[in-house]
Amino acid sequence: MMQRITLGLIGSPVFDRGRRRVGHLARLYLDLDVGDRADDEVDARFDVAHFAGVAVRQRGRTQIMFVALGGAGVDDTGILLAWSGAVIRRAPRVSAGHPMPVALERVLFLHYGLPYEPALDGVRRLVPVA
Repeated sequence: MMQRITLGLIGSPVFDRGRRRVGHLARLYLDLDVGDRADDEVDARFDVAHFAGVAVRQRGRTQIMFVALGGAGVDDTGILLAWSGAVIRRAPRVSAGHPMPVALERVLFLHYGLPYEPALDGVRRLVPVA
């Protein structure tokens, strides 16, 4: 079940920890803040997506909800998140086709209880995987 969540899974169904469908995987994001970690830890971090954009259809419109991928896994049904549906539904989101604003990064990290320090050079920490 611990298959990595990669670009090959774009379009796969995404489920909350109670196995209720949330939407489908639309995009993956890497956290470029590697801080003071050792080089081997840095290399490992760049192999793994840290956040995902999940496409959700609500009231006839598609929105992208951002979810942290810590503790997530993959099985034959799709991507299983470690978060409850309630936490995911309150997650930051944008309309489909719009990028994540830099200002939303802080809100996203705090929503999932993750530490956040803005990048020193003023650029975004989270970048979409091409």
